Amino acid sequence: MRHASQWAQVTDRLRAYLSLNQDAPPAALRALVVAGNFDSLDTYLSPVIEMTKSMSVVLYVVVLITAVVSVDLLFFKNRFWERLIVNIGIVLVFAAFYLRFLKNP
Repeated sequence: MRHASQWAQVTDRLRAYLSLNQDAPPAALRALVVAGNFDSLDTYLSPVIEMTKSMSVVLYVVVLITAVVSVDLLFFKNRFWERLIVNIGIVLVFAAFYLRFLKNP
């Protein structure tokens, strides 16, 4: 039921946006919202949402790799076991943050 209420909030905001900004959104999107055909609206917006989520995951992985390499080079250049333990810790912290905040925002 929570999902339905969130979807209702999104559609209300989208309707308000469309009523205020007449020239901003594409005509097809405006027609879907005015007609109340939200199944088609979901189909229209899902590729954009999926692409944004994919890009955020790619950016997150790049930041993870940058953090691991930076810590390796700055602090643990010639210490194998310490570097391994710290790298595992960094990956675990990033994984916990991803699962808590980014997986289902």
